Amino acid sequence: MPYGIIPYGTIIIVTNFDAKLFDRIGLLMEAASYLQRNLYRGLEEATGLPGPWFETMVRIYRSELNCLRVGELAQQITFPASTFSRMLDKMEAAGVVDREVDPTNRRATLVRLTSIGALRIEEALRSHDPIANKFFASKLGPKELEELEELCRRVRDANI
Repeated sequence: MPYGIIPYGTIIIVTNFDAKLFDRIGLLMEAASYLQRNLYRGLEEATGLPGPWFETMVRIYRSELNCLRVGELAQQITFPASTFSRMLDKMEAAGVVDREVDPTNRRATLVRLTSIGALRIEEALRSHDPIANKFFASKLGPKELEELEELCRRVRDANI
């Protein structure tokens, strides 16, 4: 029989496949995907800011110097650099962020909120908690939220 052809009705049993592990990873990815979709939709309806804009602006707003390098932001948002750059172009055109050369590393670009961007994110942050509670926090208890945070940090940090 030629390689790669399996007769109809043949049952193949893969013995080194952990179906439970596959299911757990799939469930985690599905939960994160649905949660992100619901949060982004709710935030955009409430604030007019697209979800990825909101997430980017919050990260800048909460940063120590109120600015972040483009590469750091793209990594945190988990967008490919080219996609992230196009999104920043739109955000800059909308007047919510500015980009400038990093004075400590002229090859890097910093992203800052404009005064309009700071006002928009401060307004948008008021909408975040009710939406996040509806789709996330209300589904778990305080101890479960703490445990989940620790587990997520461990998995994230092991995969950076």
